[in-house]
Amino acid sequence: MNGVHGGTPDFAPADYVRAVLNILEDADSERERLRQTQRAVVNILEDAAGERARLEVTQKAVLNILDDASEEKRRLQEVQSAVLNILDDLAGEMQERGRLEKRFRGLLETAPDAIVIADARGRMVLVNAQAEKMFGHEREALLGESINQLLPQLVAAERGMAGTYPAMGTSLQVQGRRRDGGEFPADVLLSPMEAEEGLLVSAAVRDITRAKEIEQQMRSSLREKEALLQEIHHRVKNNLQIIASMLSLQSGYIRDEVLLEHFQESQGRIRSMALIHEKLYQSETLARIDLTDYIRGLGDILMRTYTGNPHVALELDLEQVSVSIDTAVPVGLQLNELVTNALKYAFPQGRSGTLRVALRCESPGAYLLRVQDDGVGFAPGFDFGTVATLGLRLVRMFARQLRAAVDVQSRPGLTYFEMRFKEE
Repeated sequence: MNGVHGGTPDFAPADYVRAVLNILEDADSERERLRQTQRAVVNILEDAAGERARLEVTQKAVLNILDDASEEKRRLQEVQSAVLNILDDLAGEMQERGRLEKRFRGLLETAPDAIVIADARGRMVLVNAQAEKMFGHEREALLGESINQLLPQLVAAERGMAGTYPAMGTSLQVQGRRRDGGEFPADVLLSPMEAEEGLLVSAAVRDITRAKEIEQQMRSSLREKEALLQEIHHRVKNNLQIIASMLSLQSGYIRDEVLLEHFQESQGRIRSMALIHEKLYQSETLARIDLTDYIRGLGDILMRTYTGNPHVALELDLEQVSVSIDTAVPVGLQLNELVTNALKYAFPQGRSGTLRVALRCESPGAYLLRVQDDGVGFAPGFDFGTVATLGLRLVRMFARQLRAAVDVQSRPGLTYFEMRFKEE
């Protein structure tokens, strides 16, 4: 064959196979390198993605830090603004406090009374100019000293000002002591005061020496006037008794029974007024008269004067009542007329019976007077509002004077006069 083809060498199959195998091996190697390169690229890309994610996280963290810093700055600005406002308020309060303190001290110094302010232990912390003048001490010498130095025994040593708390807001009369040891009557008004150092007590002190002197003069003058009024009542009583005695003497010469009765009625009215002046003369006070005692005395006089009937009894049911002379006179004259009328006409021909007089205090200043008998009663057709006898006309007149409510009822066995009156 070599000769035919001009000497070209023959290519053996084994070589071809080996060459193909080499090519395939080279392709596999190239493929592996490509695979490794691809894997490296993927790793690089994955690393880049992770780095990017970490970068984003870092960026977010930085942004959060910046946001937090901004919020903190805002809060810091708010705190700073609040602090500035507080400082402004404090400055305003300090100015207002200074103004109020200045005003307080001005009022304190111009007060007409001596003002002494003490702490809970009774130590003086503030005094005004009037206190210096009243007690004769320099204020610097008083500060820190016990208030008892000026007002002895006002504060108990063991309790301090706490012992004065029950008297807060009330006026106390004590003795004040001056620097020279002289004492004077003082009126003290205690008031509590809240302060930073605790509770303080303000004592407003007024020298009442002149007021006490005037009071004593008035008491002396009042005693003199009372003595004079007692003498006047005594003389009026004596004069009325003289008039009654003269009427009694004159009645001994009267033979006319009607005229004699009028004389006796006049004597009774005069005696009832004389008894009022006698009771006032005997009373400790001239402003009021014991109406209860007066009724007892008047009842005794009228029973002795008008009843010759031993079977008529006088019963008294009296509460303790005191009234002015302006009330006692009309009530006394009314009682005189009513009791006299009952004794003269309720028990004719020796008839037995009971005359009752009651006095009640229904409420402060409101009274009830009741005169009652169990006699024969008024005549048929009797009308208390129109009857013309002098005695009952006087009863009606005095009831109007007292602005009293009157109730009169009469039937055989029960007749009563009831009057409710008030004293302003």
